[in-house]
Amino acid sequence: MGGLPVERTTRLAEELGIDSCVVAGWIGITPTASLMTPAEGDAFCRLTNLVDVLMNVVESDQVASTRWLTSPNIALGKVQPFFLLRTEFAGRTVHRVLLSIEYGLPV
Repeated sequence: MGGLPVERTTRLAEELGIDSCVVAGWIGITPTASLMTPAEGDAFCRLTNLVDVLMNVVESDQVASTRWLTSPNIALGKVQPFFLLRTEFAGRTVHRVLLSIEYGLPV
Protein backbone atom coordinates (compact mmCIF):
# COMPACT_ATOMS: atom_id res chain seq x y z
CA MET A 1 0.00 0.00 0.00
CA GLY A 2 1.39 3.42 -0.96
CA GLY A 3 1.14 6.79 0.69
CA LEU A 4 -0.17 10.13 -0.48
CA PRO A 5 1.42 11.48 -3.67
CA VAL A 6 4.06 14.13 -2.99
CA GLU A 7 2.44 16.30 -5.71
CA ARG A 8 -0.24 17.25 -3.18
CA THR A 9 2.30 19.57 -1.58
CA THR A 10 2.16 21.66 -4.77
CA ARG A 11 -1.51 22.57 -4.27
CA LEU A 12 -0.96 23.50 -0.65
CA ALA A 13 2.12 25.54 -1.58
CA GLU A 14 0.08 27.43 -4.18
CA GLU A 15 -2.53 28.25 -1.54
CA LEU A 16 0.25 29.69 0.65
CA GLY A 17 2.08 31.37 -2.23
CA ILE A 18 5.34 29.51 -1.60
CA ASP A 19 7.43 26.86 -3.32
CA SER A 20 6.32 23.24 -2.94
CA CYS A 21 9.85 22.32 -1.79
CA VAL A 22 9.28 24.48 1.28
CA VAL A 23 6.08 22.63 2.17
CA ALA A 24 7.79 19.30 1.54
CA GLY A 25 10.63 20.35 3.84
CA TRP A 26 8.21 21.37 6.58
CA ILE A 27 6.84 17.86 6.78
CA GLY A 28 10.12 16.07 6.17
CA ILE A 29 9.60 14.73 2.65
CA THR A 30 12.79 13.85 0.82
CA PRO A 31 13.18 15.67 -2.53
CA THR A 32 13.30 12.45 -4.56
CA ALA A 33 10.21 10.82 -3.04
CA SER A 34 7.10 10.23 -5.12
CA LEU A 35 4.91 9.01 -2.25
CA MET A 36 4.73 10.18 1.36
CA THR A 37 5.44 7.77 4.18
CA PRO A 38 2.59 7.30 6.68
CA ALA A 39 4.26 9.76 9.10
CA GLU A 40 4.74 12.33 6.32
CA GLY A 41 1.14 11.86 5.20
CA ASP A 42 -0.08 12.43 8.74
CA ALA A 43 2.03 15.60 9.02
CA PHE A 44 0.75 16.76 5.63
CA CYS A 45 -2.87 16.26 6.74
CA ARG A 46 -2.20 18.19 9.97
CA LEU A 47 -0.65 21.02 7.94
CA THR A 48 -3.55 21.05 5.48
CA ASN A 49 -6.12 21.21 8.28
CA LEU A 50 -4.17 23.94 10.03
CA VAL A 51 -3.85 26.00 6.84
CA ASP A 52 -7.64 25.80 6.36
CA VAL A 53 -8.18 27.38 9.77
CA LEU A 54 -5.26 29.77 9.36
CA MET A 55 -6.53 31.13 6.03
CA ASN A 56 -9.85 31.86 7.71
CA VAL A 57 -8.14 33.65 10.60
CA VAL A 58 -5.95 35.83 8.36
CA GLU A 59 -8.67 36.27 5.74
CA SER A 60 -6.78 34.35 3.02
CA ASP A 61 -3.66 36.52 3.30
CA GLN A 62 -0.86 34.29 1.95
CA VAL A 63 1.94 36.40 3.39
CA ALA A 64 0.37 36.51 6.86
CA SER A 65 -0.26 32.75 6.77
CA THR A 66 3.32 31.93 5.86
CA ARG A 67 4.63 34.42 8.41
CA TRP A 68 2.53 32.83 11.17
CA LEU A 69 3.69 29.32 10.26
CA THR A 70 7.38 30.30 10.15
CA SER A 71 7.67 32.77 13.02
CA PRO A 72 8.60 31.66 16.53
CA ASN A 73 5.42 31.67 18.59
CA ILE A 74 5.51 32.59 22.29
CA ALA A 75 2.52 30.35 23.09
CA LEU A 76 4.41 27.44 21.52
CA GLY A 77 7.60 27.96 23.49
CA LYS A 78 9.10 30.27 20.85
CA VAL A 79 9.05 27.45 18.28
CA GLN A 80 7.87 27.88 14.69
CA PRO A 81 4.39 26.32 14.29
CA PHE A 82 5.27 24.35 11.13
CA PHE A 83 8.06 22.58 13.02
CA LEU A 84 5.58 21.11 15.49
CA LEU A 85 3.29 19.52 12.90
CA ARG A 86 5.34 16.33 12.59
CA THR A 87 3.71 14.76 15.67
CA GLU A 88 0.04 14.45 16.54
CA PHE A 89 0.40 15.86 20.07
CA ALA A 90 2.38 18.93 19.02
CA GLY A 91 0.15 19.41 15.98
CA ARG A 92 -2.91 19.53 18.23
CA THR A 93 -1.18 22.12 20.39
CA VAL A 94 -0.55 24.33 17.35
CA HIS A 95 -4.16 23.90 16.26
CA ARG A 96 -5.40 24.79 19.76
CA VAL A 97 -3.31 27.99 19.79
CA LEU A 98 -4.66 29.00 16.38
CA LEU A 99 -8.26 28.34 17.45
CA SER A 100 -7.68 30.46 20.56
CA ILE A 101 -6.53 33.29 18.31
CA GLU A 102 -9.49 32.82 15.99
CA TYR A 103 -12.03 33.00 18.80
CA GLY A 104 -10.26 35.66 20.84
CA LEU A 105 -9.54 33.35 23.75
CA PRO A 106 -6.46 33.47 25.96
CA VAL A 107 -3.58 31.53 24.50
